[in-house]
Amino acid sequence: MFLRLRFNLHSAISELKPEFLAEMEAIPLSFLPKGFEYYAGGHIHQYCEADFPNYERIAYPGTLFAGYPRDFEQSAKGVKRGFLIVHFDDKVKDVRFHEVKVCDYIHFEYDVSNKNSVQARADLLEKLGKLDVQGKLLIVKVKGELSGGKTSDISASEIRSRLIEKGAINVIVNRYGLTSKEYAAIKVMGEDIQTIENRLLRENIGKVKVSNEELKGEKGAKLASDLLRILRQEQKLSESKKDYIERIQKMAVEILGLEEVFK
Repeated sequence: MFLRLRFNLHSAISELKPEFLAEMEAIPLSFLPKGFEYYAGGHIHQYCEADFPNYERIAYPGTLFAGYPRDFEQSAKGVKRGFLIVHFDDKVKDVRFHEVKVCDYIHFEYDVSNKNSVQARADLLEKLGKLDVQGKLLIVKVKGELSGGKTSDISASEIRSRLIEKGAINVIVNRYGLTSKEYAAIKVMGEDIQTIENRLLRENIGKVKVSNEELKGEKGAKLASDLLRILRQEQKLSESKKDYIERIQKMAVEILGLEEVFK
């Protein structure tokens, strides 16, 4: 009887994927065997339960803490984390979600619009300095377009070190939405992403001061493009995190021509 009671799986299901995981690999519900009373799911880092015809109850407990910056951000915005307890004898009687609170979070967003990099840096650090961060995990999201200066003037490492000095247990800094007008002119429109990316790399490679000739000019731009292609590869559905990291590292070493160094 127990063999027909529960089915375990570790995969996303197409019909149950959250919107933010729309591009994640998944299997259709029809791939699961029918007739079990409970389908215990893993892989999705968000709690959800659902019932479908012939698939009585499918449940994902989500992650207890976090695995990626997005997980931390969702937790800071109030997404509950925990585990499921299933009560059963010859049938499933009850499924309950039990919340686990690991730590307190602060989600802080800052828009740099209408400020140059010097003004934005000073204002941002002042506002962060007023927060009570002791024993908390912070997610700091910096976005908007600077009126002048470089985006690198808003230093993630400086933000992180200052907040940790004040007692934060960890700091995640997201600067992906940060741009600057000074560099807007080099944007290329009307071409595919690969072409735009290659052109931007070629136009900006000269701004990087290095002594190795292999990292300059066309060679350096091609090397950067090849590395980006490798680093963008996602973890395969059946691949462990350890195997994924080892595969990416091996490919990166080969691209850099450093096989002899890492033997």
